[in-house]
Amino acid sequence: MRRESQKFPANDEHRVRVLFSAYGRAARGGGNYEEVWRITHELAMDPAAGHHTHVHVAQFLWLLGERERAWHHFAPAFETVQGKDERETALLAIGPPAFGHRTVGVDTNDEGPHG
Repeated sequence: MRRESQKFPANDEHRVRVLFSAYGRAARGGGNYEEVWRITHELAMDPAAGHHTHVHVAQFLWLLGERERAWHHFAPAFETVQGKDERETALLAIGPPAFGHRTVGVDTNDEGPHG
């Protein structure tokens, strides 16, 4: 998976799958969270990152304890939505319990996240 990511560095969805894979290995004891941290930060620094990347980077930063930095990716995740499905994804990730799963403790309304 990592080799594929290197072949196609502009494929955000694949790069995020590599992040999920690294997190899964670390959680099962077969890897370490330093790799998760490294991949997350590489994605976070990508100036071309879109909605999909921002949502997952924010969630992983939050899980890694970098709450302030995570917040800086939740706002662009919401601002870069393209269509109803992506909007719902952003709301599920950061929204109030009425929208489903809540990753972080931020309040939202139809205009986006509010800290």
